[in-house]
Amino acid sequence: MIWVIIGIILTIIMVGIMKDTHVIMYNGMKVSEEHDIEIPLWILCVLLLVELIPFLNIVAFIGFVVGYVILYNSTPEQWLVKYTFRLQGKTYMGRAVLAVINFLNIKV
Repeated sequence: MIWVIIGIILTIIMVGIMKDTHVIMYNGMKVSEEHDIEIPLWILCVLLLVELIPFLNIVAFIGFVVGYVILYNSTPEQWLVKYTFRLQGKTYMGRAVLAVINFLNIKV
């Protein structure tokens, strides 16, 4: 039962982050397109099913966070990046993640 609760909480966190994400697509070094991420319902259902499996939910969440951080911190000059993610801070989850990012980026 506890795995179901953990899976639902992790799913809510992942969906909250994805709903607040703005994608910037590049063609070379120029911005070609900007849009917000739209999540189809079937992806949310698959995500919830994966998050309900014990231990796999934690591995999937860590994989999502690592992939998101890599794409969030990338620039078009690095590794032939064609798109980057940016949080807008419109949702509660986006504001919380931005607060953590800003705190961790304090220069000492």
